[in-house]
This record gives sequence, C-alpha cells and structure tokens, in this order.
Amino acid sequence: MAVNVRLTSDSTDKYNRYELLAWMNESLQTEFSKVEQLCSGAAFCQLMDLLFPGSVCLKKVKFQAREDIEFFHNYKLLNASFLKLGVTKTVPVDELVKGTFQENFSFTKWFKKFFDANYEGHAYDALAAREGQEILPVQTNASSFRCRQLKNKEYARKTIHLFFIPECLVRQSLMRSFSRVDNCS
Repeated sequence: MAVNVRLTSDSTDKYNRYELLAWMNESLQTEFSKVEQLCSGAAFCQLMDLLFPGSVCLKKVKFQAREDIEFFHNYKLLNASFLKLGVTKTVPVDELVKGTFQENFSFTKWFKKFFDANYEGHAYDALAAREGQEILPVQTNASSFRCRQLKNKEYARKTIHLFFIPECLVRQSLMRSFSRVDNCS
C-alpha cells in the first residue's frame, strides 16, 4: 500500500517549476522544459511504475500521446494504479489534459511529495522500462489545445456517424434475415 500525502502551506511543500522539471527529467530520462508538457499523463504512469513496479502496465501507456483521447487513456491507467494501491488523491483529469500551467504544476507538486514519501531508493532505468520510447513533450499553447479540441470533436463526429444506421436499412436487413429463415423451413 502507498503512503498518502496532502499538500499543505508548509515550506517543505514549496517546489518551483525548475526543481520539479529537473527531478522529472532526471528520474525519467526525459527533456521536459515546461510543466504543462506533462499533461499526457505518461510521465506520471511511469513514475508509478518506478515507485511500485508493475502497478502500471507500461506496455499500455501511450508515451507518444498527442490527442486528448490518448491522454485520457493514460490517466485511466494512472487512476487504476491509484485504486489498486489505495491512493486517495483525486486526479483532476479534465483540467490536466487542457495543458494549463496551474493544474499541471499543482498536480506535479503533489506527485513529488507523494514520490518522496514512497520512494525506497532502488535503481531504475526509465528508458529501458519503456523499451526505448521517448515521452514526447506535449505542445501546450492555447492554439494547440484548441486544435486538439477540434480534432477530437471531428473524430467523435466520424465515430458516431459510423455507428448510426438509418432505420430503413435496419428494417430491410431484418426483412432479408426473416425471409431467409422462412426459406429454410
């Protein structure tokens, strides 16, 4: 079971973004330059694997995530590992995937405190654990978020369209099926 933590206003909880990024990059062998680039959730999934080996199946993590739907997938894996280990933190997924500084900074600060409370100091080769895949930093300006939103809406519209079958086609198909059944007897 994991040790649960809470952020407080103590000076021990005060990390700046540069300290957090240096810790993240050193721990995971990555090259993040902004806290907002962590919004795909892939880095947090791998940190859970570092802390609790096997708690997240790294083969399912989308390290090359570019779309919100892939981000949601990663956070679903993270939430499942939290549930398995008894972590009580609610992950603000809807806010994190937007790539805003404040939400990602707050969650990364919490995760750093959680990491410090649970890390036992064992060796970990992050690049080997993810089979050489890079964790791509997400482009996080307002226009890229809007572009991702539009792509996701278009994807959803196409997906829904694929599953929409006009009623007359359903009726015709059913009539053909029944006529085949009648011919068999």
